[in-house]
Amino acid sequence: ALRHLLHHCDDETVNRVLHASRSLAQTLATERHYIHGENMQYDPRFLVFEYIFDIILRKRQVEMVESFVDSIRTGKSNVQQMIMGAGKTT
Repeated sequence: ALRHLLHHCDDETVNRVLHASRSLAQTLATERHYIHGENMQYDPRFLVFEYIFDIILRKRQVEMVESFVDSIRTGKSNVQQMIMGAGKTT
């Protein structure tokens, strides 16, 4: 259907639009680990962080941040470590 809409464009333009649309669809369909419950409640700061740094937070990263926040609320200290090579940068 998209090719039909772009019938007047050259192949390079069509391919760029198709690639961009697939990328957008994949990004929108990616699971966000900071959205909880049937009400889909979330802290918007996670979404802003992802947008600003052009990343998708992994489940373990969200868990660590939520653990730090819980520690602050209860007045406890908290130290955590992420192991090198655990896929933090991909």
